[in-house]
Amino acid sequence: RWNLEKKNPQAKISEPKNPIVYWLENSIPYELRDAVREGILAWNEAFESAGFKNAVVVKQMPDDAEWDPADVRYSTVRWLFQPGSGYAVGPSRANPYTGELYDADIRISADFVRSFYREQTEFIAPILGQVSMDFESEEPTEEFSSEMCQYGDHLREEMASGWDVMTTTGVLKGTDEELKNYIHNGLVDLILHEVGHTLGLRHNFKASSIYSIEQLSDPKFTRKYGISGSVMDYQPINVFDGETFFQTKPGTYDYWAIEYAYKQPDRSGHPEEKFLESIASRSTDPLLRYGTDEDTFGQSTRGMDPHSNAWDLTDDPMAYYKKRFEM
Repeated sequence: RWNLEKKNPQAKISEPKNPIVYWLENSIPYELRDAVREGILAWNEAFESAGFKNAVVVKQMPDDAEWDPADVRYSTVRWLFQPGSGYAVGPSRANPYTGELYDADIRISADFVRSFYREQTEFIAPILGQVSMDFESEEPTEEFSSEMCQYGDHLREEMASGWDVMTTTGVLKGTDEELKNYIHNGLVDLILHEVGHTLGLRHNFKASSIYSIEQLSDPKFTRKYGISGSVMDYQPINVFDGETFFQTKPGTYDYWAIEYAYKQPDRSGHPEEKFLESIASRSTDPLLRYGTDEDTFGQSTRGMDPHSNAWDLTDDPMAYYKKRFEM
């Protein structure tokens, strides 16, 4: 985790002495910078619940900067050119002795967005773009890397497929403005996920199962809570309310994880271990469901929970997919 300390330890909410600063590389297209900035700063909602105001700050790399984006003194969001790829990853560097995070460099492939402005062929067979990972049953669970992330590639395909479904069924008219908003929110979703990795969070493939179809069919509900319990899941678009397609804010699990990682012990004199135990004791709350890579991809008996899955949604995933097939 990053080393955040309150400027005012007595205050319930305080700015940190040294915030987490992300620099937007000047290669990011001007028209996409607002979405990238929004996805980063959305994490401040979770940090406020942990007692920090403006814990995350975004700055723009100037065109005449004399420093390199690979400099470990600067955490960056970089725009890379890798034709045909929706590649996105959020690696970070930590002190091996203390675990303190000190650098992060999120990398996004330009083709994640460019594909939406190409010919109609990009939308005809979106699911055929990338070959899925081959999870061999004989591979030991220990070989999973906490840094493995394929969300960008698969989200690009999901967005293309979802756009096709929404426009052909008449949910969206397919206007340029609708496409712009759709891409904006999809990019916010992606950035939230990758920034989450750089804050110390792993995948949570069970979070998308906490809400019902009825809840995700209610625009008022989805505007307030989103479509999932965590931005760290791989979630498909929401096909039920015709408005909130993506997870554009931290979910209930994300608030809890940030609280455990970053909230400062109160001044009651209780040891930190007891303080953390009190936060962790809420793990049985259904809204805080958690299942990561080892629990999801079938490499151990822990991977048998049908609700710990990538690209499912609601507490009735079969009904979700039935709806998708009908559309």
